[in-house]
Amino acid sequence: MMRRILFAACVVLMPVFAFSQAVIAFENKTHDFGTIKEADGRVSVDFVFENQGNAPLVISKVQASCGCTTPAWTKSPVEPGQKGKITVTYNPAGRPGNFNKSISVQSNATVERERLIIKGVVIPKAQKPQTVYRVTMGGIRLNDREVEFTNVQKGLVKSAGLKVKNTSGSEVKVSVAGLPPYVTTDATGLTLAANAEQEMKFSFDSKLCPWWGPVVDSAYVVLNGKEERTDVYKLKLSANVVEDFSRMTLEEKRTAPILEMPERTLNLGTFNGLVKRNGTFTIRNVGQRPLEIRRIICDDKEIVLKQEQMTIKGGRSAELKFTVDSKVLTAGRYNRAITLQTNDPENVYVVLGVVWNVE
Repeated sequence: MMRRILFAACVVLMPVFAFSQAVIAFENKTHDFGTIKEADGRVSVDFVFENQGNAPLVISKVQASCGCTTPAWTKSPVEPGQKGKITVTYNPAGRPGNFNKSISVQSNATVERERLIIKGVVIPKAQKPQTVYRVTMGGIRLNDREVEFTNVQKGLVKSAGLKVKNTSGSEVKVSVAGLPPYVTTDATGLTLAANAEQEMKFSFDSKLCPWWGPVVDSAYVVLNGKEERTDVYKLKLSANVVEDFSRMTLEEKRTAPILEMPERTLNLGTFNGLVKRNGTFTIRNVGQRPLEIRRIICDDKEIVLKQEQMTIKGGRSAELKFTVDSKVLTAGRYNRAITLQTNDPENVYVVLGVVWNVE
């Protein structure tokens, strides 16, 4: 009888010890600023969260949908029962009217990707030409230095634009150099009369882009045929290439790839900073169609990835290998993240944790 009781207790307690994982719980996921004045400048809000799990919570990445929104967050691991916060700041400058911005939060929690929302209405201030066109490039002014395509569905073309004004007092010919092959513009050969204003249109063709997820490129404005590849004439081009899973048929959902991993956090132990340590994650596809690991991203230089993309057939497994080179790190404990972007509709973004100690 005593053996049966002990066996039953072990069965009940086994999941508790076998599946230690962080759980992120936000007090609020949406904040309405209401009506704000552009003249008053930036506004901020704190999204407070609690780790309701039984393992340390690590926020690996927080990304806003556009450059007007800036996130800052708790970088250190949040222990079970403790709280952290993500501070989101919105810059209303040059953005009158309604706004609705999303912030993507990636972590090692059970729900690996959360979305926060800020919204409101900006009352514009009376603007002078030099405040509308804030960026000076030689004899012209632009309203911004970044061309933001935001989310682009794979297979589609999306356009965005910049406003340009000729402030030189004479005719100016404008073109753009250094564009990647998947971005085009109508500004090539554009001629602006003195004091003329016009919009330069850019198009992002996702069919020609080899990348999924965040894509950032540079290009340079050329005036009167004189090309200067300096920061003064530099443009930033940004997009986020995504898939629209909402259009999947029932058959496509039934045969979809399914990512499964025995562990998503790997502890490499303690080692000397002069020693390199290898690590391996095992990825299984328990679905039918091939699982595409479309992007493997790690912004930390001390982690060297062996692959950038992977394809795993249904019913098969593959290894994601990496090396930790901590020679530039001081003694202490380190938590780093590797992000996968996949074609599994239920695991589009997967955040893997890598933990180690340097002696």
